[in-house]
Amino acid sequence: MFWSAEIGCETGTYGKNCNLKCGNCSQDAYCDPIDGRCETGCSDGFQGDKCDEACPAGTYGQNCSSQCGHCSNRTSCDHVTGQCRQGCLDGYHGDLCQDVQTDQQSHLPYIIVSAVVVVLAGVVVVCLFWNRATVLSRSKSSSSEALPMVETKAEM
Repeated sequence: MFWSAEIGCETGTYGKNCNLKCGNCSQDAYCDPIDGRCETGCSDGFQGDKCDEACPAGTYGQNCSSQCGHCSNRTSCDHVTGQCRQGCLDGYHGDLCQDVQTDQQSHLPYIIVSAVVVVLAGVVVVCLFWNRATVLSRSKSSSSEALPMVETKAEM
């Protein structure tokens, strides 16, 4: 571990007794050992002189300058990545819930289910007609075999 020659703090700590922990400085830099300020700025998702404050709800990223997308249940996104922890509101998709779903995408499940129902109904109708034709065909052939041969007068 590195010890500050000026005040004797271990790297990553600051203050009079070196008992305060540095914030989230960018580029994995350490804070000033005396006042804890991050001279390189803050890592994504953090703000303040000491980079110890997470971005406010509804914002994320570098300097908390990006707005969260449309997160489900009106929740806030991750303050670092911007991703919605509980998914997107209906009608939105993508990693950041900022992409609007088109009507075609939002209705796709209904279209697929409707197509399957129509195909199944067609199969049932075809099977019913085929079954009826088979029964009628058998009925005609069995009734013609059951009729006795009647001699006509001309044959006598």
